[in-house]
Amino acid sequence: MVRARVVAGSPALTQRFENTRAALLMQKRDTARLLNEVISMREKMRTHLANSADDEFDLKQDRGGIVDIEFMVQFLVLNHAWQYPDLVTYTDNIRILDAIEAHQLLTPEEAETLRETYRVLRSVGHRQALQEQSNSVVADAVLTQHREKVMQIWDKVMVLS
Repeated sequence: MVRARVVAGSPALTQRFENTRAALLMQKRDTARLLNEVISMREKMRTHLANSADDEFDLKQDRGGIVDIEFMVQFLVLNHAWQYPDLVTYTDNIRILDAIEAHQLLTPEEAETLRETYRVLRSVGHRQALQEQSNSVVADAVLTQHREKVMQIWDKVMVLS
């Protein structure tokens, strides 16, 4: 629901959907339980979808990739929207990261790293699609710096304090 948005329908239906979405996202949750569920779900995805070659990096599914960024963003929204309702205003990761930064849930450096890495990974993926390369795998060395920064932030955010 963090990324869900209305793409067609009447203004009344749109408002009902947005109210329902906000109410669901703004429920107070048990942080430990939520964190365990998110990490468990992410690990299952990695097991089934991540790249197994040592010299390749899957832009979406490998550790430090797009899905890790999306999971951190979604965890922070689900865990803090009850305190900061504006976290549910937007449905795109970049503006959600802006709100996360504004509430100091991430440092400005961490938020910028995630925004920049998200843009870079999406851009590489889009270029591959335009070149009719259907997979999202690149040589591992190409994006190592970005990937390592995302992994460092994951290891900080996705633990119980």
